[in-house]
This record gives sequence, C-alpha cells and structure tokens, in this order.
Amino acid sequence: MSSLVSEPVADTHVRLIIASDALWLDIPYTILSFLCLYPVKYFRYLGWAILGLQGKVYYGAEVARDDATVVSGETYELRTENMDGAAPVNVDVSKKKTESITQTSRRENLRRMVEPRDGRCIFTGAPPEFCDAIHIIPFARGQDWFESIVRSRRDTTQSDLEDKPLDDLELDSASNAFLAFKPLHGLIDSRWLAVLSVPNPVLTRDDIDTSIDPHRERDGRVKYPTDRSYILQWLKLPDDEYDRGQYLRVASNNSLAAFAKDTPIPKPSPLLLHYMYGCTAIRCWGREHGSMSNLPGFVRAPEAAKHTFGSPTKRSSQNALLKRRGLGDPGPFGSSAETTGSSMSEEEQDHEQWRTSDSGAIMRVDDEFDDEFDRIQDLVYMLTLRGRPELCKAIEAEKKDYDERLEAWREGVMTANGEGS
Repeated sequence: MSSLVSEPVADTHVRLIIASDALWLDIPYTILSFLCLYPVKYFRYLGWAILGLQGKVYYGAEVARDDATVVSGETYELRTENMDGAAPVNVDVSKKKTESITQTSRRENLRRMVEPRDGRCIFTGAPPEFCDAIHIIPFARGQDWFESIVRSRRDTTQSDLEDKPLDDLELDSASNAFLAFKPLHGLIDSRWLAVLSVPNPVLTRDDIDTSIDPHRERDGRVKYPTDRSYILQWLKLPDDEYDRGQYLRVASNNSLAAFAKDTPIPKPSPLLLHYMYGCTAIRCWGREHGSMSNLPGFVRAPEAAKHTFGSPTKRSSQNALLKRRGLGDPGPFGSSAETTGSSMSEEEQDHEQWRTSDSGAIMRVDDEFDDEFDRIQDLVYMLTLRGRPELCKAIEAEKKDYDERLEAWREGVMTANGEGS
C-alpha cells in the first residue's frame, strides 16, 4: 500500500489512491453514495477518467469486488499493471472559464451551433433564453492544447460512440459544447458539476440511478438518446441541508440529458466529457496532485503563439499594475510559469484567469484583478447610461420581463413535478 495511507482519512470521507505518491482523492461519503450504485466500480471509472488506464481497486491486500460495500473512513487503492500508455489529465485545463465574458461573437457563434441540436437546457429543459452555450474543454486553452488532449486520449475512448471522427473534433464546435441553464453554467465553471457519459469502458447506465424529469419526458419535441446517456452529476454540494436542497432544485442529481428530435448535429464528445470529469474530480477531491506532471503521457501546455495586449504604452501600464498585484510581467499570450520562468506558485497559478477584450486580445490576470476588472466594467457601464433615462428604463424593463418569465418557468416546472403548494 502507498505511503499516502499514513495520513488519516476523515470518518466522513473515503480515500481513493489513484497514482501511488502522486494523487489521491478524499471523497465525501454522502456525495459518493448518490453518484453510482456500485462505488467500487465508480472508483475504477475515476481511475480511467483521470489516468486513461483501467485498473483494479484494492482494499488492503485484496481486490475489492465491484458490488462490495465501501466503508467510510477507509482507504482504497487503484492499481494498474503498469503506466505504459497512460494519458493522465492535466487539471490546469479546468482552471479556466468555459467562455469569454466579453467576446460576444464567439459566444453567439457557439450558440448557433448547439441550439438547433439542444433546443433548450439539455438537463433541466429551461427555455433557450435562460441558457448559455458552454464549452466542455474551455476555449481559453486554445486549439493546440485541445488537439493535444484528443491525441493523448484517442486510444482510450470508444470511437463508435463519437459522432465525429476524433481527427475532426474542434474547440469551437457542437462536439465540445452544450446548452445549459444559466445557473448551471457558473456551477460547471466552478467544477461543482460534471457530465458523465455512459456507456464507457467501465460504467453503464444501469450503474447510475438516473433522474428523468416527467415534464420533459412528455415533451414531444425532445428525445433521450438510446445509444448513450449524458448524466449531470453533483461532485460537490453545500454541507448545510437547506442550502443543499436549494442547489438540487436547480438540477436534480443524475439528471439525464435530452436533445431536440431528429437533428444531424453531432452530440457532445464522450472523450472530452471523460477528460473533464477526471479534471473535475481532482478539483473537488484531489490531494497532492502537483507531481502528476511526472507521470508518463502527461500533456503539458503547448507553447503558445505570441500575441500582445494593446499598444506598447498601454501594455507598459498594464504590466505595472500586474506587477503591483504580484503577478509579474504577463508576457505573451498563453505563457505559463513553466514557459516564462515566473516564480508563481501552483496555488497562485490556480487563481489565474484569462480575460478577453472586445478586440479579441487576451491577457492573464488573477482573481483579485478579475474582480476589479468587473467593477471597472460596471462603472463604465453606469457612466455610459448616465443622462440617458430612456435607455435605463428600457434595460430595467427588459430585466424585469426576463425575471418574470424565468419565475413563471420555474413555477411551471414545480407544478409539473408536483412540488407546488
């Protein structure tokens, strides 16, 4: 057994060692019990999603059966015959938002690709005006890194469940996106939620206690796929029971996706969803994952093209502000601590964000700067509207209409599910 076992496991958690002395997951038992009917089998899926390899789960010196009861406060270990052929996830992929806040044209183009296929939120049935088109692999990582991920995982996936040849997958495409209720967008970006695609080399739909909205099931405009299923899972929930209930009202655990009927548009790629599921599991439960970069097959960030932000004078003032924030020179687009020689720690890199301007230029900022950037945008917005009462009234009326329609939709869903008073 790995030396990682020496650290105590909380009585409320179960520990799964994924790679000896490189990564383990401390999974809340209450969360685990809802994700899969067979937790040991789910452990094997986590290992495959994270490493790209199948293995056996050991409890002590014995191989644990898939249907064995998992004991809270205990440690389990995934063991593979060897690491040859491994394609471990790079969790940094999940540390960027799934889409630009300001790059409107790109967001609208992606929406045009997926809305005919999805119709509305694929998990909740929320009308399209309350939905966002969400990238699976965040667009900020760029096409080069996207292609590296696909190449590294092409031998681990089931190509017959892909609607497009793997060589034809693109970052900005329907295969890398879906339509989701706006509140889900932030939760997916925060890595509280992940989408499980079944069947896969480990799990089938029968292993998951899926939730089907009866209101959607009667909707003749949508259809649940028969050859595969897309299942929305909560990997993180608030500890407070009331708060947890409120989150689950947004979307039930193990909600099943439905799509518009008879559309030829490719559905979301299982390969990409499995990769992001592995990243999300590490973000939620991972411990000691810094050394994963030493594992065979680890895909590092590709060297980025050199783009700069603004004029030399503007860049100088922005660089000075970034340095005052302790970030140093932001450098070329896509540069990381590894390629620029920055002294930023892994924790500091975890707080980085990419900010895209209206012109399409991109710079790197941290969370604190990101918040200030938003405040500046709000101030500019407020000053722009000053002295234009008619425009202010129009915007307020539009917001009020949006809120009323959203509340009407929510009440309709609750009534259809028998939750109304």
